[in-house]
Amino acid sequence: MKTDYFTIFLFLLLNFSASSQSNVIKFEDGVYMTLEEFKTNNPSIKAASIVHFEIFEESHEYIKHFKLKVIEEGKTKLKIKTKDIWGICINGEPYIQHSITGNLFRLHIIGALSMFSDIHITSANVKTGDNNGVSSYKTANQLQKGVPKILVWSTGDVFEFTSESISILIATDIELSEMFEGELFKEDKLFKYLKLFNERNPIYLDAVKTNQNLNSD
Repeated sequence: MKTDYFTIFLFLLLNFSASSQSNVIKFEDGVYMTLEEFKTNNPSIKAASIVHFEIFEESHEYIKHFKLKVIEEGKTKLKIKTKDIWGICINGEPYIQHSITGNLFRLHIIGALSMFSDIHITSANVKTGDNNGVSSYKTANQLQKGVPKILVWSTGDVFEFTSESISILIATDIELSEMFEGELFKEDKLFKYLKLFNERNPIYLDAVKTNQNLNSD
C-alpha cells in the first residue's frame, strides 16, 4: 500500500514545532536573494526599505506571486519578481522559492534538513452557465495535493521525501545512519530520523538580527 506522506506530514507537524532543533531560529523579515543571505539571516532587501508589498495570491502554505516597491537611493522603485528571489520572510515565517512557476513555499521544519510542502497550483476552465445555448466559463485555480520535500541547509539542494533520500542525507552521521539502515520499515520512520539528524547536527545563523515586521499595505 502506498504511503500518503502529505497526510502524515501534516499530522506530525501538529505534534512538534516548526523548528526541529532545540535552538529556535528567528529570521529577519525581508527578501533574500540568495541561499547565503538566508543562511546568514541577512536579507539584501530589508523590511524597513519596503514601502509597498502586495501579494496577489497566497495561503498559509504558499505565495503564488507578489510585487513590491523599495526605497533605493532615495527613490521609490519597482523591484523584483517572485521567480527572481531565493526566499522571503514575512512576520517571522520563512518561504523559499521553488519550482519553475516561481511559487514560494513555507518552511515547516527548519534545520540541517528542512522541509516544505511543494503544492502544485493549476488553473482550469470552470463552466459557470449557459445562455441561449452558449456556455460561459471562468478560470479558477485548483490546488493539487502537496508533496513533502527536503531542503538541505548547507547546499540548498532539494530532495524527495523518501527512504532513499534520508539514507543519503544522514550518511555523515555514522551512528544514526546505521540505526536507520537497521530499520525494517524505513518508510514509517522518515520523520523520526530527519528530526534526530537535525537535533544531532544543529545549524546556527552567522548573523543574529532583530526582526522587523513586513506587513502588506
